[in-house]
Amino acid sequence: MTTNDLCWPPCSGAGGGGGPLFALSSSLKSSANSIKEVLLQWCQCRTRGYQGVKIENFSTSWNDGLAFCALIHHFYPDAFDFDKLDPKNRRQNFDLAFRTAE
Repeated sequence: MTTNDLCWPPCSGAGGGGGPLFALSSSLKSSANSIKEVLLQWCQCRTRGYQGVKIENFSTSWNDGLAFCALIHHFYPDAFDFDKLDPKNRRQNFDLAFRTAE
């Protein structure tokens, strides 16, 4: 399975918009590790092209709030200016992402 198998419509850059959240191939095994990997790849696909965002795991990749903001911005590109975010302002980034997601 490739990353594009998980992204429908296929992965696009920043601000790509909607589409189904998941489009999984029938060969996907439903073990905890494969589900975690699918979710990780989905997040990577939706945040591809965002400056300063490189999702490699579910811990340190999210530390500064930029990955969460990028994920929110992907679906709501007019909600805020992603390029003005500063990775040093962790609390502000998380507050913005949670407020926008609500």
